[in-house]
Amino acid sequence: MYIQFVKTKFTSMVLILSLMMLATSGFFPRTIDAAQLLNAKDIMTSQAVSATSDHTLTWTLPGTDKNTAGGMVTIDFVEADFVASGTYTTADFQFSDNLRTNQAPVAVGTIGSPATCTAGANNYSVDTTVATSTFRITFCSSWTQSSTGTNTFKILGTAANGLLTNKGSDVDSSLITITNSVSDTDSTTLAAVVESNDIVTVSATVNPTLTLSISSSTVALNTITSSTTGSGVHTTQIATNATGGFLLTYNGPTLTAAGGTIAAYGSQKASVAGTEGFGINMVDNATPNVGSDVTQNAGICASLPADYGTADKYSYVAGTTTNLTNQAAPADCTYTISYVANVSNITPAGNYTAPITYIASAQF
Repeated sequence: MYIQFVKTKFTSMVLILSLMMLATSGFFPRTIDAAQLLNAKDIMTSQAVSATSDHTLTWTLPGTDKNTAGGMVTIDFVEADFVASGTYTTADFQFSDNLRTNQAPVAVGTIGSPATCTAGANNYSVDTTVATSTFRITFCSSWTQSSTGTNTFKILGTAANGLLTNKGSDVDSSLITITNSVSDTDSTTLAAVVESNDIVTVSATVNPTLTLSISSSTVALNTITSSTTGSGVHTTQIATNATGGFLLTYNGPTLTAAGGTIAAYGSQKASVAGTEGFGINMVDNATPNVGSDVTQNAGICASLPADYGTADKYSYVAGTTTNLTNQAAPADCTYTISYVANVSNITPAGNYTAPITYIASAQF
């Protein structure tokens, strides 16, 4: 018994020493701690219930981790909240890093029957499991590593092939898991939502508007002789938000006194002292030096009718409603209406007046 005891003790000591040597030599495998993916997010094109949506997933690998050839990234949605369907193709996916922008995969398969991942610097494949709304990226051999660990992967869930459909009711904090298999197994979990009120419709009412402002109710042409021309002006501002713009019309008699009238020009004529006539226009004139061109306060003020928009030419049609504008869009315009009158040697003396009515109307 004494001899057996010594042998057993010696054997135990040898075993303990051997284990210590193995541990210090690194023979036993070491446990690798997985790190968390950083800055993970999912930007959806629609969070409406029952809507299809594209998903742009972005994440950053921690530390010096990079995507290496043969590495995989698995993206797993909660299938009850985001339902994958259809048959996905290479047109349904895009991958971006600092070397690639919206790079399509070379092939698409299923996780049970993986696609062939042919070698290439930019080549990757995507495998899916539609029933569980799971997507797996595989980086092919010869894959060129990015110098950064920031990745973006788009799932075009609104395409004609594969679809990714939101749940038919509101969902809060639905979990999406991203697992990146590189030198370590890095992963993260983020949340997404489905919201029935994802579109907020803002409404407002703008009432129709029309304003007319005439600077004066009187215009004095003063004393007219056969060698002088009487002239005067007032401004007329019109504004409307009507889609069809506005009309400005006039209607009234020619200059009239107890002893007679001063003949209206009718169609366009020049103002000539000594030749009887009465007319108006709406532009800047030299003969006589009176009037101004239209001022555009807002919008675009259209060209005037020729009879009232030609410098040094005047028109006036007595007793008939006559249009002065061609405005066909919303605008705010200030017009200067110029009046001229000439008499001959036989024009009867008297105090002449012409009450002219101006009417503004809008085309809503």
